[in-house]
Amino acid sequence: MGQQEIGSPQLIIDGRTIKAALFDLDGTLLTSQGHADPRTVDSIKRLRAAGVLTGLCTGRGVANIEAHLEPWGLIGCLDAYAASGGVDIVDATLTKHERRALLAGTVIDTIIEHFADVPATPAVTIDGVVHALEASPTVCWFSEREHMPYVVVPRQRLSCEGQPKLTFMLDPSHMDEVCAAAATLPPDLEASGHPTAPYLFEFTNPEASKEAALAVLMGWHGWSLDELLVFGDEENDIGMLKTAGVGVAMANGCDAARSAADFVTHGNDENGIGATVQRNSIAITLWRTF
Repeated sequence: MGQQEIGSPQLIIDGRTIKAALFDLDGTLLTSQGHADPRTVDSIKRLRAAGVLTGLCTGRGVANIEAHLEPWGLIGCLDAYAASGGVDIVDATLTKHERRALLAGTVIDTIIEHFADVPATPAVTIDGVVHALEASPTVCWFSEREHMPYVVVPRQRLSCEGQPKLTFMLDPSHMDEVCAAAATLPPDLEASGHPTAPYLFEFTNPEASKEAALAVLMGWHGWSLDELLVFGDEENDIGMLKTAGVGVAMANGCDAARSAADFVTHGNDENGIGATVQRNSIAITLWRTF
C-alpha cells in the first residue's frame, strides 16, 4: 500500500466532488482471469494523482490483498482497504487499522453443522493460509489460483475463535443448493451470507459490511458518503452501491447490483473502470439506471 498527501480532489461526478474512490476486486477491478488490466491500473493512478483517496473494498483479507499487489501492478496505487467484507479497515494515509465485528465461533459451528449435507467445503483464512475441512477440488483449485496455501483441519479449528468470515467453496453447479441451505438457517443467527463469486458463498457478522466499513473510513477523514465513488458487481456490493454518493456497477454484475447502482459501466473484461474514470470527470460511457 502506498502513502500520499490527500489534497483537494479534482474529480467531480454528477455534481459531486469525489474525495475517495474504492473498488471491489473480483468481478470488478480484476478480469475474469484474475488479472488487473493495465488500463484500469492507470486510471486508478490518475485518480490518485488528482488527490482522490483510492482503495479496495473487498471480501479478501489484508494478507491476501498484499500478497497480490505486485502481480496486479497495484504497488503504490492504493491508500486504503475495507477488507474481509468490511471487518478490517486500513488507511495508510492515517496509519490506522481497525478490526471490527468478527463472526463468532459458536455461529461458525452452527452454520457448519447446518451445511453438513450440502456439497460445499467450509473454510476460514488465517494469516494468508486457507484452513479447510477437506481438500475438495474447489479448495485445491482456489489455492492454486490465488497462490494461497491450504491445510486440512478438524471442524473445531474453524470454530474455536471468531473469524472475519466463513467461506464455503463449491462447484458453481451447486450454488442454488447452497443458497437454499443458507435461507433456512435460524433467522436470529448473527450471520449474513451472500455469494461472492460463482464458486464462493461467504458468511460474515451482520454488523460487518462494506458500506459500514466505508462509513468509518470516510468518517476518519471528516468526509461524507456523498463524496464517495464505488465500483462493484455482486450482491455483497449492493449496500455500498446504494449508500455511496456515486455507485457504479459493472455490466457483468448481477441484476440486483446493477439495479442498485447509479450508473452501469462496461464489464470487468472490457476495462470498465478504466473506460469510465477520467481525470476530473467520468466518461460518457455510463448508463443511468434510473
